[in-house]
Amino acid sequence: MPRLSARMLLLGPLIFLGCEDGENSSESGLPQFTIIEDTAEPDSSESPPITVEWLERSRPGRPVPAQVVFARLEGKGLGDGVRVEGMIRDTLTYIDIDEADPDAFPFRTTLLDGEGAVVWSESIREPIQVREFLANAGLVEMGINPYGIVPEVGDFIFKIPALLDTGLLRFERFDLDGSSTVLGEFPLDEIPEMPQPDFAGAPVTTIVGKTPPEEALDVVILGDGYTEAELGLFKAHAGKISTQFTKIAPYADYFSRINFYRIDVPSAESGASYDCSDKEEIEDCVDDFRDTAFGSVFPLRLGVLLGMEVSDRAIFQLKQWSLLQAAALAPYDEVVVLVNTRKFGAFGIYNSSVGAYLENLSRVTVHEMGHSFALLGDEYIVEGDICQGYELTPDYPNITPWQENPENIPWREWLTPNVPLPTPADGTYSEAVGMFKGAGAGCLDYYRPTEDCLMRSTSSGAPLCPICVEQTIRQFYRVFDVMKGEGMRLEGNTVVPDTFEGVDVEVAWSIDGEAAEAEEGILSLPVPEPGASIELDLQLRVRDRTPKVRTGKEFLWEEATARVRISRAAP
Repeated sequence: MPRLSARMLLLGPLIFLGCEDGENSSESGLPQFTIIEDTAEPDSSESPPITVEWLERSRPGRPVPAQVVFARLEGKGLGDGVRVEGMIRDTLTYIDIDEADPDAFPFRTTLLDGEGAVVWSESIREPIQVREFLANAGLVEMGINPYGIVPEVGDFIFKIPALLDTGLLRFERFDLDGSSTVLGEFPLDEIPEMPQPDFAGAPVTTIVGKTPPEEALDVVILGDGYTEAELGLFKAHAGKISTQFTKIAPYADYFSRINFYRIDVPSAESGASYDCSDKEEIEDCVDDFRDTAFGSVFPLRLGVLLGMEVSDRAIFQLKQWSLLQAAALAPYDEVVVLVNTRKFGAFGIYNSSVGAYLENLSRVTVHEMGHSFALLGDEYIVEGDICQGYELTPDYPNITPWQENPENIPWREWLTPNVPLPTPADGTYSEAVGMFKGAGAGCLDYYRPTEDCLMRSTSSGAPLCPICVEQTIRQFYRVFDVMKGEGMRLEGNTVVPDTFEGVDVEVAWSIDGEAAEAEEGILSLPVPEPGASIELDLQLRVRDRTPKVRTGKEFLWEEATARVRISRAAP
């Protein structure tokens, strides 16, 4: 029998008699659907019933579960070696293995199967950034060894999602000349279980969000410097975070796909280490170390105390090991640490760390997640700030050195026609995308796309610029997909794309390798002659049609396939 097109032998109005959760299942275990004709005189209808069943379904590249491995990159940020400390098997995270990862960052982790083929890989830049941050602060020039004073910052702790049933974990360092060095290889089945931390029973609370973890961006909020008696205060501070994400694009556009969790881990002492300031009087500050759960510290305060003219607002955690273990009590993609200090502090390298009493706390959190989650650079210049290793960790989508050829500008797809380059920052081009001088915190010769942006100022009220929005959406789709479930579902004699609400999608269907017409994206199935059946291979491709992405739209496409049998009983 020749293959039937999607437009052949379609029934008229239909009644859908279906089942879910295995009822009326075929031998394959997949649900069946019986379709009968709905006529004006049902008693006289002799139309043979039609049965539709899935034979196979697949959604290649969908987010898959992974266990969490903790590793320590040693050598003061240079990556002289790697030590894998253990695996947490109780908590699963989810990764989208079909999305390409930037390969220009200095360190790469790769998962290989039993045959040695690459299953998944991810690169990181943060160790180099931390090293450059401390080195450029001027401490070494003053005869001060920051790694000697605070040895914890010399090593870099990070997590690796270990896909189930993979074989080998490999670590590599890439140098500026393109060469690479294998720092270590570890068979996954030989990695020991991590010992339970003291806070293993810490309560986990869902602040907002109901989407399954494999289909969401999961954000864990931890508190540091909150004593047991102050956990109620931490709850109040954490509750403020998610509200801003409903107001700022693109988080607002995809807010139904974001889950926020709060994990209560008390500290022995209240506050943060070295949280005093010469510029303002700060209540209950100390220029000393405090015993907190995750070791939050203002490291450059040490330089200020020694007479250096350096901005000391950066804050991060010395106990990264404990922090990641605490975060792993919930499925997580991103960590926000609220620090119980009244000093202005924020940092976005290890994770998103913010002082809890900031007047614009939520906007600062979005800014810091722009670094740690969206991989964006700072678009401001502040006296006393350092250039945080941008030359050694390139490929920031929103900052660049001067480019003589506009084709080399990272955001060339967004440039406003006829805008002058460089672009004057005098208000004339406040709505334009061009090249405005000043970015990278302390990189005086770097350029940014717009005159103002949330990655430039958290107090001006500016949104994320179009380039930052685009990059954030790109990172969303490294965590979740536009499809959900198996990607398609049966409704009567039609197959419907199973996508998330609120997303404008482009849909393309094919049957047995040939393009098929579909009305409003819904594919009508052909119906065989009485007493016959047909089997068809379906392919569905879906793309988020958002106009907020212009560069490399290929990552927005997702695919699902199925083989379906349509049977019609004999009269």
